Amino acid sequence: MKIGQKLRKIRQLRDMKQEDVAHELGIDTSIISKMENDRIDISMDMLEQLANVYGVDPVDILTIDDKIVIKIKEQQGGTSNGVTINTMSDKMWALFEERIKAQDATIQAKDTLQAKDALIKVLEDKISLLQALLNKGGQQ
Repeated sequence: MKIGQKLRKIRQLRDMKQEDVAHELGIDTSIISKMENDRIDISMDMLEQLANVYGVDPVDILTIDDKIVIKIKEQQGGTSNGVTINTMSDKMWALFEERIKAQDATIQAKDTLQAKDALIKVLEDKISLLQALLNKGGQQ
């Protein structure tokens, strides 16, 4: 899903019109249309402003895809809607956690190898020094 499609989906879920968003941002409605149709690039500053208008985190806009479930729930006693993003099933979450653990293990293994390589280098330097001292002593 492209960024424009994501913006349109969130705007529609918030029951907002392009005009509403444009008014909030102080820009022309045609710019909102161009963003939603991916005809213009969106700066990080604009993305943050849009996220603020929609009441979501900018990261949510960037990471939302077709598989994410977005629900609108009305806040009791208020006029705004809250957006709840449920990104993964329990099975997907377990797979994600396994992947993170595997990546952590890989990082630890690399760190261990780097430490061992550094130790080997120190030991090689000491062996070279000892050999030089032995050769020097044997020449006398």
